[in-house]
Amino acid sequence: LEPDAPVSRPEMIASRPTRGRRLAQAPAEPGARLGQPPFDALAAAAHAALNGTTAATSPARPAALWGLARVSQRRHSPLRPAFDPAPYPRRGAGVRLYVLDGGVDDHAQFGGRLVRGPSFVSPSPRPSADGHATHVAGVAAGAAVGVASAATIVSVAVLGGDGGGAASAVVGALDWVVSTHPPATPGVILLSLGTSDVAGVAAMEASIQAAAAAGLVPVVAAGN
Repeated sequence: LEPDAPVSRPEMIASRPTRGRRLAQAPAEPGARLGQPPFDALAAAAHAALNGTTAATSPARPAALWGLARVSQRRHSPLRPAFDPAPYPRRGAGVRLYVLDGGVDDHAQFGGRLVRGPSFVSPSPRPSADGHATHVAGVAAGAAVGVASAATIVSVAVLGGDGGGAASAVVGALDWVVSTHPPATPGVILLSLGTSDVAGVAAMEASIQAAAAAGLVPVVAAGN
């Protein structure tokens, strides 16, 4: 692995063509490039993980955002502007949600569920430096705007305040998650980042495969 292999948020890769980086296209067969199970199997695993192990009530949200309405309704049309709690009765309770990004800032949406993990960036970024990690965590687990609104959020910094970083930091963070994740606990890893560096991609794929083999559910951005 080239220690300085660049990684950054997907939109940054797309917006900096002069640096020779572009967002790679997804394979035609979902999951084929990583040798992962078909998409339906991964979706089922993610659904089971987000369902957690501890029962909790899931209040309806009549004025849900479009994304919440979309993921909770199987019919494509007509789409009702509401979040249907039935598919997610436990709201992610008992799940550890690792956000590998620029550092999640505390927010009222997280209701004390935010845990500070290590930083693999030097110097450590201020969590609120650009807000991207907090946005990602909110979409996934915000009390009113997220799907897994009862999950524990673990912030792991792998990107600097400018939104960029190195593949070695991502690999180190993934290895840390695998080695420290509590046994018999559902876990999801969110990686809203990417790189076009071949060595960086290969190293990160190996660590992602190891995380999946350990029973964690990696979720990687495929563009914005």
